[in-house]
Amino acid sequence: MNFVHYGKSKLSTGKLKNIICGLLFFVISLILMLSCTLSKIGVPQKTVEMQPPRKVVDEVEFTFIVDPVKTSTGIVTLELRIENKSTEIKKLTFNTAQKYDFWAVDSSGEEVWRWSRDKSFLQVVEELQIPAAARIAFIESFDVKDIPAGTYTAHGEILASPTSISLSDQFEIKK
Repeated sequence: MNFVHYGKSKLSTGKLKNIICGLLFFVISLILMLSCTLSKIGVPQKTVEMQPPRKVVDEVEFTFIVDPVKTSTGIVTLELRIENKSTEIKKLTFNTAQKYDFWAVDSSGEEVWRWSRDKSFLQVVEELQIPAAARIAFIESFDVKDIPAGTYTAHGEILASPTSISLSDQFEIKK
C-alpha cells in the first residue's frame, strides 16, 4: 500500500483521492447552487438582445437606438448613429442647419412628441464630413410622465440631401 506522509499522520493514496474527489464535488455543487441563487434574486444574466434598426448607404451605416421606458416617470433616449465603414471621407449635405429629427407616435399614428417642434433652424447649406472609420451620434431624450401607457413608435431621421435616412423602432411605456 502506498502512503503519503503529512507531518505525523499517514494517508493512503486511496483515501487521499477520496478526499480530493469529495472536495471537488463540494466546490462544483457550491458553484452550481450559487449561480442558480443569483439568477433567482435578479442578478443580471447575459441575454440575447435585438439588433437596433440600421441601414447602410454607400458604406455609411445609420443605426437607430431607442432606450426603452418601463415606468411612468421615465425618460426615453433616442440615438441616431452615423458610422463611416469605408477607408475614405464621406460627406453628407444638409439644406438647413437642422441635421436630424426625432419624434414618437402612438398606435394610431398620432404624434405625441417631436424634438424639433419648438425649434427654428437657419436656411443654410451645410456639409458634414465623416472621416474614415469614424462615428457620429445625435442623441436626444424626452420625458414620458404625461404620455399614457402603451406601445409607441419612435422615429429618427437624418435630413441629408438629396436623400434623407429614416429609421424607426417600437418602445413601451408601462404605468
